[in-house]
Amino acid sequence: ELRALQNSVRSTINKLSIVSFNGEKNEISAYYIEKTKHEGNLFDALQQLKAVQCYWRDIPSFSSSINTALHGGLKEGTITELSGRGSTGKTQFGMMMCATVQLQNTAYVQNQAMWGMQILSLDSFIDTENTFSALRQDELLKRTKNQYASLGNVFVWKVPSLELFLQLLDSLPLFLSFIPTFPYKLPECKIRLIVIDSIAYPFRQFTDMIERSVKLSAAIRALTSLASHHMLSILVTNHITSFTPDSESPLNTTQIIQPLLGPVWWHAVTNQLLLTMSMDGRRELRVQKSSYLPSTQIPFRS
Repeated sequence: ELRALQNSVRSTINKLSIVSFNGEKNEISAYYIEKTKHEGNLFDALQQLKAVQCYWRDIPSFSSSINTALHGGLKEGTITELSGRGSTGKTQFGMMMCATVQLQNTAYVQNQAMWGMQILSLDSFIDTENTFSALRQDELLKRTKNQYASLGNVFVWKVPSLELFLQLLDSLPLFLSFIPTFPYKLPECKIRLIVIDSIAYPFRQFTDMIERSVKLSAAIRALTSLASHHMLSILVTNHITSFTPDSESPLNTTQIIQPLLGPVWWHAVTNQLLLTMSMDGRRELRVQKSSYLPSTQIPFRS
């Protein structure tokens, strides 16, 4: 009985301490906002964790092993880069995600009215290399076995130049706010995924690295804002380059593989994935860099 009483007293003290701490924390926040006029810039890690748990929904793939490696799939509010050599399956992966994001599309009748309301997950495919195939996308959508997964829910842009690409990024916030009022769409419609295939192609023309860095920084700001403010997932494909590091030994043939566009771009993405293909045609997906995913390597089939 004495031990139970001690535990009860200890629990009460802990609760009072938590209430006191929260009260002091709220007073600190109020004082900071009053003095700096920077409302919303001060928050604690617990608030951020709750926000992540509340809004970080997964966009799964068709593969359970990929879903496991990505801790459920692509996360809303993040930018994921998928790099690899040609013909490794980058475009196929992007179109697969355009299909699986619609797995949960449903329909129901509201208030016994004579019309149906669709709860739709939409997606956008920004095609800079003319790689998008509507026929292949339709095949992938049929694999979802969902009658509400449709090509009509995939918006495709063809952007042949960097100027048009940057203009599109600047106009996307308006487009995203316009979607709920678009004819035949309803407030429950939401774009959850944007695929860009590829990010490197629009920047291929530059010989002036300073000008390219300025344009790339503008694209990074636009993409980061889209992902965070609209809570959608952005999947970006990229090409890779390889080089042999300087070494005094002529026998050193080790090659370093890295995506294009340099460190400014690499540090902007949340996750870096790499697709590789062996000599016998086997493809693997590798988690190269992530703020929350462990490094891993798994087989990949498109």
